[in-house]
Amino acid sequence: MVLNKVLEGNLQVCYNIFRMDKTIFRHLCNELKRLHLLEEDTGIVSVEEAIGTVLFIVGHNADYWLTANCFQHSLKTTQRQFRHALRAIHALGCLIIWLDADAAELPHSLRGNEKYYP
Repeated sequence: MVLNKVLEGNLQVCYNIFRMDKTIFRHLCNELKRLHLLEEDTGIVSVEEAIGTVLFIVGHNADYWLTANCFQHSLKTTQRQFRHALRAIHALGCLIIWLDADAAELPHSLRGNEKYYP
């Protein structure tokens, strides 16, 4: 699987592989680059490939072997780019998800239930 073919091809193919629309995928990659959370420090793997790796593994419950074969990289490269991209997505989530000021006032039914409020 070549990333350029997916991003330049049919809209449904991108959605089926990454579980995300092309425009959203590109926006996510651009935001990670803009915030310097994920940078192209090597010529081997682009930001788009790293994010595509995470979305492919998470979206399909795929293992590293299948992902490495699809993206045509070694197993070690695939594992490394997955870790870096996942950390970058986590950091982005910490930047854009804020605790609601009213969250301290939870209903008693939720506060006492370990399933919802451990």
